[in-house]
Amino acid sequence: MFLAAILLSTILLSCDWLGTGNENSNGKGSVLVAISLEGTNLSSSQGLRATIPTTLILKILDDYDNQLIRKDTSIAAGNGVVFCEMGKIPADKECKIIAWTEDAAGVVIHAPDTQIVVAQANSNTNAMLSLKPRVGSIAAQFAGVPTTIDSFFFAFDSDSGFFETRIQRAVNTYLTLDNVPYGAKGNLSLKITKKDQSLIADWDTLFTFLRENISLEFSFLSNGGVSLSISMENPFNTIITGFGDPNLVLGQEANKGIVITEFSYNYGTNRNFVEIANLSDKTLNFNELSVEVVGSAKSSAISKNVILLPQETLVFANTNSKDFWEHRGVNVFGNLNLVSTGSIIILKGDGVMLDYVMYVSDNASGWAKPATRTSLYLVTKNGDPKFNNDPRNWKVSTAPFMDDATTYYGTPGEL
Repeated sequence: MFLAAILLSTILLSCDWLGTGNENSNGKGSVLVAISLEGTNLSSSQGLRATIPTTLILKILDDYDNQLIRKDTSIAAGNGVVFCEMGKIPADKECKIIAWTEDAAGVVIHAPDTQIVVAQANSNTNAMLSLKPRVGSIAAQFAGVPTTIDSFFFAFDSDSGFFETRIQRAVNTYLTLDNVPYGAKGNLSLKITKKDQSLIADWDTLFTFLRENISLEFSFLSNGGVSLSISMENPFNTIITGFGDPNLVLGQEANKGIVITEFSYNYGTNRNFVEIANLSDKTLNFNELSVEVVGSAKSSAISKNVILLPQETLVFANTNSKDFWEHRGVNVFGNLNLVSTGSIIILKGDGVMLDYVMYVSDNASGWAKPATRTSLYLVTKNGDPKFNNDPRNWKVSTAPFMDDATTYYGTPGEL
């Protein structure tokens, strides 16, 4: 917003030639208003949908709040800045500019913003307003929906009203709850039904629709691979993406400073791994530390009596690949099989979920798709588990190491 303000100010300074016609004669002036509309500059490639304003309403009021001028301006899709010139304004008197936006149904989308101006006789005065959306959309997007699903029912029962939508299954299904006020609190729910209307999924959570980045995720991966995540994306829409039949619901991660920092599902049969690290400034002790992979079937590896110093790592690998890993210092083995199409990696310490990473081998989901024998590593070395729920914080490794004549990419066991 700071950069936008500088840009608008620069534009306004370059617009002194505007509004110098007859409207400024007879001791009256004009005001050139630049209105910044937060949350309207979406591109369709993002797969996001904002609640769409269609009309900008701009009024100029006198010092008694009587309307002097009103102008309604159509807003083009994706237009983040609108310029309006208001003429024939009494000079040398304070007046109030007020602006807001509405959608096609007359619902207020951007909350009003005001500014006091004094028009100069026979000249143009510049003003700038910044409008923030008061409502947004909660969107649900599903790809590769199986034929066992008949319909989706999506609802938000909140203190600001009840918002719901139901849609029949399509291979790619998209639902939105529109005009939801920011700050609304209530129960967000998703139900997925079969053709006989029996439930495949019935999920809900207490939810507050905020104008900030948050993350909620749940996933069901028992029946051929299903994941669903909820995350706030600029400009403050909740986007839900997913595919498949639900079975597992994830809870809240306990922030202990230990997170998953690297993994590979693409090292080849039995050679995939999961690296965890203590990114806190404290030594951590666990009677039992485990990594569980939830994919087409569950698998896990467990380490007993673990002491992890700050910045120390631990690598979990498959028992069948001991000969590959042992000379690299890996000593935690189990039945650990990462699925190439998508899985959830869950880290637990003494029965408490410390971290999870839900990945999908699909560029459209936001996850980078690594080449064969290549790992993904966490860029943000932050001990808060919420940071590795975002696929944008994971990169494809470019660090090579050799095994006989074969090159692998990754740094398992090293931060």
